[in-house]
Amino acid sequence: MTKHRLRLPRAKSSRTIQSPPAAPLESPDLRPPIFSFEHMVDGYCVKSCEQEERSAFALSLHKRGRLSWRQLRFISKHKLGYEKIERSSLRVGLPSKVTPDVTLIAFRFHGMKAMIGYRDERIFHIIWLDPKFKVYHHGS
Repeated sequence: MTKHRLRLPRAKSSRTIQSPPAAPLESPDLRPPIFSFEHMVDGYCVKSCEQEERSAFALSLHKRGRLSWRQLRFISKHKLGYEKIERSSLRVGLPSKVTPDVTLIAFRFHGMKAMIGYRDERIFHIIWLDPKFKVYHHGS
């Protein structure tokens, strides 16, 4: 039985090494959102959502992930867009990670059911999924 050794290809020698051109810094507004569950509060749909709500939630993330933040800003809040949520309308306490300078926003995921969180550059940090409309006052 003979042993065979793999031979690695030789690197081509070059007198100059060129680095790739630097990519221009692109505004987060021109990129799609990245969704984070890191700060999500337990008890708001995490385990209690119906299968249909979970499916609609996943589909809504998929659709939004194909649009830029700029596009989402100009779409109706009742479709794929979002709305700002006033802290005074909250019916629940905010997690300690949410500082006073943070603007809360809500997307819809199953009819009028909301996912509430905040944006940090491209990342949308989901704090609550609110299928029972208990997190904030939705108006009359």
